[in-house]
Amino acid sequence: MAISKVKKTGAKQKLAELAAAIKKATMGDFSGELDVPEKEDEFAEIFSLVNQMLDSLRQFRATQEETEAELKDRIFEFEQWRKTAVGRELKMVELKDTITGLQTELTNLKQRVDNFSAEAELEVPKPPVADNQAKDK
Repeated sequence: MAISKVKKTGAKQKLAELAAAIKKATMGDFSGELDVPEKEDEFAEIFSLVNQMLDSLRQFRATQEETEAELKDRIFEFEQWRKTAVGRELKMVELKDTITGLQTELTNLKQRVDNFSAEAELEVPKPPVADNQAKDK
């Protein structure tokens, strides 16, 4: 009976180690690693598989963190580009408004010049015709 009790205690201890490692993993802590028993039994296989799973999760997390960092960089670059593009677009709208205003002002000035010229032609007296020129005609 003593041998059976030792086996149960050893099994309980291994199950407790396994439960603790799994509990840490569910909390997002994949840093632990189980000591795989030297004796080739079910626990050795399970501990080995749990270690492989933890290693895969660590690699996945590292890849995820790298991807997130790269994504943050790209988002920052995009935001910088967007600010530049929007700034340019706003400047283009401003310039278009300025051009439209200048075109309107130019049209008004041309109209005023045309009106002034028409008025000037009406008001300009014709120079007197010289007597010699009048006889020739």
